[in-house]
Amino acid sequence: MPDACSVVRGHKCVVAVGALNDSVAFAHELLTRGASATFLLADTLGAGLAHRSSPFPAVLICENRKAEHQLEAFRNYRDTLANLPAPAVAALDDYDPQRTARLLVASQHHVPSVAGRVTFTKRSEQWMRLEDKTLVDDLWEELGITRARSRVIAVRRDLLDTAVRELDEGEGAVVAGDSREGYNSGGDYIRRVRSAADVADAYGFFSTRCARVRVMPFLSGVPCSIHGLVFPDDVAVFRPVEMFILGQRDGSRFLYAGNGTFWDPAASDREEMRTLARRLGHHLRDRVGYRGGFTVDGVMTADGFRPTELNARAGAAFGTLARSVAEVPLRLTEMALGAGLELDQDPRELEDCVVRAADLHRTGTAWAMTTTSLPSDSVEITVPPRSAAKDPNDPQSTRRTFRVDIGPSQVGGVVRIMLEDPGLAGPDPVAGEVAAIFSRLDHELGTRFAAPFAVARADARCP
Repeated sequence: MPDACSVVRGHKCVVAVGALNDSVAFAHELLTRGASATFLLADTLGAGLAHRSSPFPAVLICENRKAEHQLEAFRNYRDTLANLPAPAVAALDDYDPQRTARLLVASQHHVPSVAGRVTFTKRSEQWMRLEDKTLVDDLWEELGITRARSRVIAVRRDLLDTAVRELDEGEGAVVAGDSREGYNSGGDYIRRVRSAADVADAYGFFSTRCARVRVMPFLSGVPCSIHGLVFPDDVAVFRPVEMFILGQRDGSRFLYAGNGTFWDPAASDREEMRTLARRLGHHLRDRVGYRGGFTVDGVMTADGFRPTELNARAGAAFGTLARSVAEVPLRLTEMALGAGLELDQDPRELEDCVVRAADLHRTGTAWAMTTTSLPSDSVEITVPPRSAAKDPNDPQSTRRTFRVDIGPSQVGGVVRIMLEDPGLAGPDPVAGEVAAIFSRLDHELGTRFAAPFAVARADARCP
């Protein structure tokens, strides 16, 4: 059986994973795994300066497109990949005239083919349907997984009023839209409703985009996720990952701002999440023949983990986990499984390797798009230490400085912060630190993240 690197070994590769600066890093990895050459189909430059020293031929296919939010930017990129402009086709054909290059497309941008080249990883309609947030509760029920109360309703104002009133347990309700317009992510189709004005805003948003919504109580705790890989004969599951979910002081929107492995839940909660993911992975394999990466998102509440959604694709934190274990081709393993290959890889050995590495090397990335136009650059942002909130006079407190990569995006600009400080590790969530960085970016760069705050509650579930 082949190993994961056989996906690219000796092949020309076409990389379509998003922004150019992110694509450059992946292209370098492909060369180390044995690829003969790479060509990049990027949407925009994205955050940072990696493109300035990139040796790879590249085309920006969405440089002149505009989007209101991140999800629209993703969809623009997907649609442009499916209908590649003539100049991009010509550049690609010049690189790969026989059209035999391996086409690697990120799962969130999946298209069946690009300019006559078939995408390496397959995604069936059944798999993509699993992501509909108005259907996932049926899956939790089928598996007997404990979940929060919820109600799925048609998008009608009277039904929304009633559902919010009956499900609000004191901190508002959360409304999530269906996948009528395609998959949604990044919090763009989720709203927290705490007032009549919020209900009106939510109805106005969803009534033109969705047929149905799911309403559930706002869950106080730490937003987090668990990732797994479905093999033909087993499932590998990894460690919990904190999701940096930010709210706005004067709004109902959430901002998904990245993820990290610094936060540690209690040992029993960790195993609960991993057991849930393993059961789910086996179920997906048996029910729809699923292969590849998947993610269960949810909240660690005072009563334990409560799942809220399933992403039947490689979640964003696969990149975070892969950074902890550079010697393992985790992204290529996920792509190979999604393509239906049987690999010379023991799932449990891979699981043990990734979990040990991720526990040892804590890391994270925060990012978000902003309507503020930003140039390609790298800046430093300094924020107060977390301990200052508890004791501003603590002599051990030191201000933290973070490097922030910035650049253009379809929305206007994008920021990215690589988090590598081991001092962030522990039982406290890190999202508050991320919110502080974004607040400083509002002040120093005018990014208009609107006074973001972390929705995570550190005292909700302590080890």
